[in-house]
Amino acid sequence: MNVVLRMMILSLGCAVAAVMASASEMPGYIWFDTHYPADQVDAPIYRPDGSGAGDGYVAQLFLVTSGGSLDPISGLRGFLTLSPEATPYIRATTVAVWGYGTLDDVTVRVRAWEASADSYEASMIRGESNDITVRLRANDFVPLVGLEGFTMHVVPEPSAATLGLLGLAFVWLARKGPPHRRERETTGPGMRSAEECRRARD
Repeated sequence: MNVVLRMMILSLGCAVAAVMASASEMPGYIWFDTHYPADQVDAPIYRPDGSGAGDGYVAQLFLVTSGGSLDPISGLRGFLTLSPEATPYIRATTVAVWGYGTLDDVTVRVRAWEASADSYEASMIRGESNDITVRLRANDFVPLVGLEGFTMHVVPEPSAATLGLLGLAFVWLARKGPPHRRERETTGPGMRSAEECRRARD
């Protein structure tokens, strides 16, 4: 093998390695859209009364980690308001999934809640979708095939009876006092223990 051919092979190998390294650093992309008929995606999101989410609600796409925790991978997305038929669907956008590349499988979930709340957990009306797994592509976005719609629910507040029971339990514990204090009160200086009283009677 002559020198020129060896140099050509070496250059080609370096170029392939550079392309692979570059691809591994590129994110995969997801088309965050709950209504994408081209790929049979139809996942409407409703309020508890059955109407579309519409104005006043937001949705967000989360990555489901291997440990089960949720990491947000998109910004907050509002819902369409052009017509009653459109209100169950979000304003679509492309989401970059950093740390993952072409042909990586990721599991995601959609959550929706009141826009006035600070977070999903703080919202009194909220809901979430099923988990779906998609295979990423670096040069194209992948739709949320398999995503199912859902109806948000009202988070129940503690009932008056529950709050009352908690209050009674607190009062009972407060009156009972720490165990070590009661022991000192019954066996302290100047006081007979139960055993001493029995001996005195005998």
